[in-house]
Amino acid sequence: MGCEDIEKVLKRCAQVDLLSHASVLAWERGALLHLKGAALCFRPNGVEIRCGLCNQPADYYRWVDDLNVVVFRCRVETDEHTIANVPRKWAISLLTTGDNLEVVEASLGRCRSILTRVAV
Repeated sequence: MGCEDIEKVLKRCAQVDLLSHASVLAWERGALLHLKGAALCFRPNGVEIRCGLCNQPADYYRWVDDLNVVVFRCRVETDEHTIANVPRKWAISLLTTGDNLEVVEASLGRCRSILTRVAV
């Protein structure tokens, strides 16, 4: 790595092949850097999306770019959602770059990763 900034190295290594299986942790001058995958179809904010009623992994439905949300739906097609008055489709708001969080996007914005910096 030489004298290169560790954030720059982490952003360059933000590949789907690596981040779909593991996250990357790095320590730099009193700060912990955490790089994790955030693919729109599976875990848009770095956390796997599951149905709140049946706890099944949710299916990707569509991306609404204007509203900056991703819509998911439950895989189970039973009457449980109607009986419990829980919608079968729901929207997840996408995280945006903030103070200690940076969203690293690849081409077309579908392959994302999230880099967080925590002062220790």
